[in-house]
Formats: sequence, structure tokens, C-alpha cells
Amino acid sequence: MSTTNTAAAEDTDLIGRLPDCLLNTILSILPLDTAARTTVLSRLWRSTPLRLIDSDLPSPFRYHSAAITCILTFHRGNAISFHISLRGPSFADLDSWLRILTAKCLR
Repeated sequence: MSTTNTAAAEDTDLIGRLPDCLLNTILSILPLDTAARTTVLSRLWRSTPLRLIDSDLPSPFRYHSAAITCILTFHRGNAISFHISLRGPSFADLDSWLRILTAKCLR
């Protein structure tokens, strides 16, 4: 790629130039799977306030308590919302999730 093309490509990345506080707001509004896949914003995803809605997860992970536990465990930010439609999660999973969400200041 020539220098001119590289400069043109960098000029088109207007989202990447936004301040982190605005990028965090954008990420917190997106469905979870979209936010996690967004490469421009990926450096912020792990600390963006979490909206975990299991129906937003890709279908192989949607109804697996292990996927929900993994997301809650490895996400460093606070939690804004949490909604699961998983049927019959174990009491141990529920207890663990509630403890993690309490630590994440779920509003």
C-alpha cells in the first residue's frame, strides 16, 4: 500500500479517534457479541460497562452457563444489566454470578 493510500485509510478511521469515554458508551449500547467483535473498539471492551443478555450471545454459547461464567469472570468493567433466559442454571452458578455481579456494582 502506498503512503497516500495508507494516509487515506487512516483518515477514514474516525471512530478510532473518538475519546475513550465516548467509545465506552458506544460499546455499552451494542449487543455483547457485536461489542466483543468490534476490532476498532476491542482495546476497551474488557473494561466497558457490561450488558450481559444471553440472547445476544452467538447460538453455540447462548444457553451454556460456562460461557456466562467466563464472560463475567474475565470482563473487568462494571455491569449495567444482566438478563438470562437459561433454564435451570445450578444454584452454584447463580451464587457465583450474583457474587461477581455484586462486585461489578450491577445497577
